[in-house]
Amino acid sequence: MILPIELRRALGIAKGDRVLIQADGDEVRLTTPALSRRRAQALFRKFVPEGDGIVDEFIAEKRVEAEREADEA
Repeated sequence: MILPIELRRALGIAKGDRVLIQADGDEVRLTTPALSRRRAQALFRKFVPEGDGIVDEFIAEKRVEAEREADEA
């Protein structure tokens, strides 16, 4: 698909870059993987503030569960 240079500049994509095309009802959305990733990260940050160690918290919970299961066995 050939995109006009103005559209490529607006999206920050170069000739040959990958784009994502998504149908939304009677509309078509065109974006890039990088823009989609940034949107997802911004959405995630609404629920998990910067600096929160969500991975560390998850690992700690799993360790507690494993200890509980070991005690029960």
